[in-house]
Order: sequence, then C-alpha cells, then structure tokens
Amino acid sequence: MVNNSDAVIDKQLISKLMDSFVCICIAGVDCRHSYRGSGCIVSVDDLTANVVTNYHLVETVNKIVDIIGNGWSLLGRVVYVDPKLDLALIKFTNNNKNLITNYQILQSFPSFGDHMLSLGYATNDYNLCTGIIISPASVYLTDHNMSYFYSCSPGMVYIEHCVPIYSGFSGGPLIDVSNGQLCCMNCIVENGSQRFAISGDYINKFLENAHLFRESQQLRRLSEHRAIRLGMHFKWQSRGCYIVTKFLNFDETYMGSE
Repeated sequence: MVNNSDAVIDKQLISKLMDSFVCICIAGVDCRHSYRGSGCIVSVDDLTANVVTNYHLVETVNKIVDIIGNGWSLLGRVVYVDPKLDLALIKFTNNNKNLITNYQILQSFPSFGDHMLSLGYATNDYNLCTGIIISPASVYLTDHNMSYFYSCSPGMVYIEHCVPIYSGFSGGPLIDVSNGQLCCMNCIVENGSQRFAISGDYINKFLENAHLFRESQQLRRLSEHRAIRLGMHFKWQSRGCYIVTKFLNFDETYMGSE
C-alpha cells in the first residue's frame, strides 16, 4: 500500500528495497501475533546476513527472534546492541542467497526537502509512505521534551520528517528516493505529528563498533582456548587483553555500550 497516490515511485526500486526489508517478531508459533517492528538488512555474504533494527523492539527478547523477509522466514540472533543509540544488530544464516540483498547506507546527512520513502509492516500489510525531510541534523531530544528517550544519549541528533509512519514502522528504513540508499531508520512518533529517525551516520558508527566488538570476541575466545590448554585461569578485560586470575564464564551477546 502506498499512502500517497500522487507519488511517482519506480517499481524496480520498490522491488529492490523490499528484498532488503524484514519484519521482526518474537519467537513463537504465530508470528503475526508476535510482531514487534521492522528491520533493515545491511550486509549479506555467502553464510550470514545482518539486520539493524531499534533496540527497544528487542529489549525484552531472549536473543532469538523471527526474521520475516520477502517470501521467506528465518530465525535470527541478537548479537550486539547499543541502548544509547536505540540500535540492535541481528544475525541470521543466509539460506536465501538469491532473495536477500542489503541496503546501501547514505554517508551524509539528508537536506531539507529531500524526497523520502518509508517502508513498514502495519495492519498486517506492507506499507509504503512518502514525504520529505523537515529538519536535518537539528532536532535535539532530551528527557525534558521526549520521555521516550530517557535512556538515549543526551543531545543525540535526530532527523525529523513528514513521511507518515505508524505502529510497526519502528526499525524500518527511510529511503532517499533519488538514489535508493538508506538515509535513516524510523524510531518514534512524538505527539502524533513529529516523526523522528536515526541518521545513517549513527548507523554506520554503530556497525563499526559492532565489528570491533565481534573481532574482540573472536580474539577473546582464541585466548581462552590457548590459556585453558596451558592450565591458566584469567579474566577478560574490555580493552582487548586479559589478566591471569580465575576462569569466568562470559555471555557472547553484548548488551549495551560502556
């Protein structure tokens, strides 16, 4: 469904964007009744694919979620989150190599008046909505004017737009129609009229941090195996090293930035 009948949107662009869009559900038998929001596929390789969505959608989930794409459904695992940015990374096995593509993330802030397309899954149907950027890089949300963002970084910059979004659009993409790139991620509607999104710049930084964290996890596991073979007991340090003390069990999922 497209909310604006006057909007002229390339059908090939819509088809391509749909292949990178997913629905996020909690693990259950009937995903339609456990629907949480939307997500964006941001990377795909021969074995796995990664989805970025809002942290508040998976905050109470026990790591495993249902990922529903364009004609397929798979289980995904929450592998990295940053509550301060309200972003979460979900990883799943790529069993649909010919069906899954990923969004290209815009490297710069959008400009006032840029034409945007939003995707979301609301009222049991896919929805396409169009509009423009209202206030790029100038909306500062604090606990004084946005109670929803109590836990987010103070002074974080959001993008305000006039693209209609509804329940189920959180975590979904805001696409620059001129180039088909992921410009922002929808996060919340305030007072029924102000619509805010997280910029691609924050998403890129989040993905960089997630990559560094996963690398440190791999190094940690390698160090653990070597130390165990030597009979050592140790404690892992967050800066990428360990000290020999006693062996501790670690959860592989990162739940928040320090």
